Amino acid sequence: MADDERKTHIFRVIGKTLDETGQVVDEPSAYLDIERSEYFKLVEGGGPDWKQTNVRLKWYMDDTGKVPNPSRETTTRKIIPPDEEDPDKPSVWFEVDTIDRIKIQDADQVIYHSFDNSAENMGRKVAVRRIVNYETTVDDDYPEGGVIPKEDYQKKASTKDKEQYLDFEFVQKRAFRDADQVYAISYNNQPLIDAAEMPDRSYSPGQINPPWRLDPLQNIVNVNFGSLAVEFSDESFIEIPQIVPPSKKMLWSIWFRAPAESLAAAKAEFEAWRDSGIDRAPLTGIVPIAVFGSPRTARKFDVAFREVGTIPAITNYIWDTSICGWRQNGPTTPAQPEQVAYYVFNDETRNIDPSYIGIDCSGDVPKLSVNIVMPSNNLASFEGAWPAIKTTDRPAAMGLYGTVTATAECTPPVNNHAPGDGSICDLEHKPSVLPFNDITNTDTYESNAEVVMGYRPETFRTVPAGNVGELSFGELMSSAALGGGQKVTPDEWHHLLLSIDLTNSCSTDGVLSDGTTFGTLNDTEGHRTSSACRMWISFDDVNLTKKALSSYWPSGYSDPNAILPVNGYYVADDVTVSMSRTIDDCWGNNITNVQVQQQPKFRYTPAAFAPGKVSFPAAAPFVDMSKRIEMGEAQVFTGVTVDSSQQNVRRAFITKDGSPAPLKKASDLLGKKPEILVHGSANWKKARNTGTLADPNNNLGGVVVGQIEKFKPNPKLGK
Repeated sequence: MADDERKTHIFRVIGKTLDETGQVVDEPSAYLDIERSEYFKLVEGGGPDWKQTNVRLKWYMDDTGKVPNPSRETTTRKIIPPDEEDPDKPSVWFEVDTIDRIKIQDADQVIYHSFDNSAENMGRKVAVRRIVNYETTVDDDYPEGGVIPKEDYQKKASTKDKEQYLDFEFVQKRAFRDADQVYAISYNNQPLIDAAEMPDRSYSPGQINPPWRLDPLQNIVNVNFGSLAVEFSDESFIEIPQIVPPSKKMLWSIWFRAPAESLAAAKAEFEAWRDSGIDRAPLTGIVPIAVFGSPRTARKFDVAFREVGTIPAITNYIWDTSICGWRQNGPTTPAQPEQVAYYVFNDETRNIDPSYIGIDCSGDVPKLSVNIVMPSNNLASFEGAWPAIKTTDRPAAMGLYGTVTATAECTPPVNNHAPGDGSICDLEHKPSVLPFNDITNTDTYESNAEVVMGYRPETFRTVPAGNVGELSFGELMSSAALGGGQKVTPDEWHHLLLSIDLTNSCSTDGVLSDGTTFGTLNDTEGHRTSSACRMWISFDDVNLTKKALSSYWPSGYSDPNAILPVNGYYVADDVTVSMSRTIDDCWGNNITNVQVQQQPKFRYTPAAFAPGKVSFPAAAPFVDMSKRIEMGEAQVFTGVTVDSSQQNVRRAFITKDGSPAPLKKASDLLGKKPEILVHGSANWKKARNTGTLADPNNNLGGVVVGQIEKFKPNPKLGK
């Protein structure tokens, strides 16, 4: 029988979800489209006594479909999307009334037909097919009550979304017993079978739900689980209400999509700041994806002066031919305190970037940027770096012997010197005759890094901090390091799988030179790194290591997943000088200058990091930096990390064809569920976390600000 000969209509079953109070409510963005047969054909007898009766099936008591026929005996079946992690607590589901028995009036005869829809019924011949999502001609305005005439209903072929699917059992034939006779009843579902997809898995005989089984008079023909994705407009955000506890290990899985207009706006904002001369506002030049932790500040500092020793008294001498000897020239300059500049904190602070995952738009191309700002009281210790003079040791007094004039009667006390003028440096030094002094000046330094580098909390980053205006951080970066980071393609879905392990301490040493050689600094930081923290990133299903992972990977280090805090990397590239050099000052003194500096050292033991409240993309006080962005799914785990170089690890979050993996795969891999899970447009729009931090019996949503709309296409790399 051709499809246009089949008498059917479509009934749209709206999805169910839980509201903020835990009550079951409709989820209008999710639905199942079910084709229902309108006629039941009875054939009796054979030969010349053959008789056919078409019995109209009365599904509803009125035309709206709101009131079902009460004479039917039904069982409500709860249908759950395949990617729901916990079938007992799905984020969305569908309640479909399956027919157990119907009553058919044939003249003065009442006929009952029963349908055994249980797994024990092995008498059905079925075809299992996959029903996938399509947009339809009635999506924007389907009739009240959900009853859709077949002629008004068409799928839009170009909108196929295979990521939303149900495997369904179409009945082809079933056995029917009437008294002592068994009849075979055929169902004309072949057009539906032909139009559906083959599933990518097999099912055992008798296995059902899935594949989902209804009664023979109803067939699922379309599915929509609600959009997985949403679009945040400018200055819109959600804030998850639960507080993520501190941990030294974290794992993030995020799907995001950044419009080209948002990336351009962030770049323009950065360039406007760069030319302004004012303090940079947090997140300038960044398209935020997620912001977490508390707002952060850096301390400001000034140049100050301190007394470190005494400048010696100075007496000037000249050669006096009238006495043929040295004579003091002018009064002695008395000794005076010696002062040098160094840096000290003042009472002011400035706002700096919070912890975030975002897109850095300050360079030639937009790049993925991870910025983890550690607690302000979790300080590193420094030695040697940013040296400032602490003390000086000089003689109490010294003489300067000036120009010598020679005459025939009085030559300077130096051999082989013809009459004429000349400085002491022009003469041969004869210490036994000429007043010639040996002087030693010693300058002892200490590190000023606690101020110059410790003015802000220790920070782990993936791209150079200098990109967004923290120039002191990036000034020693080599071209290889500056080239780190991953390009973000606009208007395409991307997936980030990020793991951070702060268990290890971070220890680096700079170079202490004798002033004659300095060695190779850039791109050798790993040789001066004794321990480091660890980071793993898979971006768009590609595992990253070394400089592709982070500009702050210490080059040459044995661990390709090592990462240093910004200051630790700086110290690994730093050089100080301890040396002793003797010079003739050309004023009658042989001066030895001694410079005593320490080897640069950085030592840091990370505390547990506290994400606190998580917002997407950026909540107050950074909401004015939130730009239009699409979000697909976010999972946050604490206390665990993964090695994203392993393909089975990545497949727990992203399928081989570049779509979000079923949620259960991640929890099975990690042995736990995420603390934060935002999945499905309904949960995004309500800031509702369905992870383990939420109370399933009182799962209130969080803060929602601005316009957040359902978005398609659903997450898939390249879409």
